[in-house]
Amino acid sequence: MFRTKLYLLDSIHLIITKPYSMLFKMIPLTRCLYSALRLTLLIIFLTSVQSSAVAKTDIIIASDNKSLRAIDFVSLYFQHIQEQLSNQINFTELLTSTPREWRLLTELPNVCLYNKLRNSEREQISIFSKYPISVFPPVRLLSTNTSGLDKNVSLTQLLKNKNLSIGAVSGRAYGKKIDEEIKRLADTHSANLTLIGGSLATLRVRNMFIQGKFDAIIEYASAFRDHLKTTKSSVKNLSTHQLDNAQQFVHGYIACSKTQQGTLAIDVLNKS
Repeated sequence: MFRTKLYLLDSIHLIITKPYSMLFKMIPLTRCLYSALRLTLLIIFLTSVQSSAVAKTDIIIASDNKSLRAIDFVSLYFQHIQEQLSNQINFTELLTSTPREWRLLTELPNVCLYNKLRNSEREQISIFSKYPISVFPPVRLLSTNTSGLDKNVSLTQLLKNKNLSIGAVSGRAYGKKIDEEIKRLADTHSANLTLIGGSLATLRVRNMFIQGKFDAIIEYASAFRDHLKTTKSSVKNLSTHQLDNAQQFVHGYIACSKTQQGTLAIDVLNKS
């Protein structure tokens, strides 16, 4: 393509200057001006090629995880991806809540989210990366009130039969079945099941559990242990319980706006 453009450039010079070629040969000053014209046009052409080559896409990374870089290995990994692609994409971070992340993705043409569960509903409004950037074991019920709790539990039966206060993050995807169960129980058992929303909701739920404000939380066990280790916190009598509606491993993907900018960003990410 580059050679083709140079050929076209020479053709334009020929069309413009051919009628005056004899004049250029006769008058040295005119030949100098002609050479200067060719050089000027060539510089302009090369500058335009260079500018188009370095043009970068502007992408907004919407997340509620900004303050968790040091305790969230997925965030650290995605930060590494951003650094590797900084010559192709301008990344700007925006701190927001989980529900607002998805609203922004549909309202703006250049928003991407990371570590997101992929499902048919979300595929209608966003473009996902080809490969996941994280894989987690199923979400668990983490509890400090172990009296009478089996290793395998039903969230519905717990709320019906046990007077436990349980916390979770509003709008967070834990898996299809458990998400449906949480949504239903939030309406019927709101006194015992609290959904925390807003910025840094995940961090707030973890800290409320550490402070004893919840008897249990719905969380990924490995992520919570990393949180305890990095923040030098502790929880007495911590126990982990498998939820009957959370049996599958969870994959986290990058999701971008279903637009030209979003498609370009996903293409670059897929090739990285």
